[in-house]
Amino acid sequence: MSHEYKKIGEVELVIGLVFLFGLYLMDDALDGLVIGLFLVPIINGLCTLINWWFFTSKGDKTASEPKSLLLQFLVDAFPFIPGPIVTFAIKAYMHNRSEPAPAESKVVGRIGPAEGKINTKQAA
Repeated sequence: MSHEYKKIGEVELVIGLVFLFGLYLMDDALDGLVIGLFLVPIINGLCTLINWWFFTSKGDKTASEPKSLLLQFLVDAFPFIPGPIVTFAIKAYMHNRSEPAPAESKVVGRIGPAEGKINTKQAA
């Protein structure tokens, strides 16, 4: 998996929304059945897993945070809100608007033997 930060394109956004809309329609269809009570949480968990995997593959560091995953589960608890679609759209908007964190580098300094200057080099 690549961990570099990548913006989400329009095509990926549309494909993701259509896929999650299909899963949401399946949730609504199964919600009226008795067996739907057992399958809907599994489908919602699958949607959360897909969102987590997608945003992690795009380099989003906040996708794995517990508060992000908890927010997705809380939105899924409301029956008339399309939770997977709303969370995907909001996270995609926030992901595209935020700037990636700069790579951390450690600078090590030492004093040169003859001149008394400080020589810096990048430590790996």
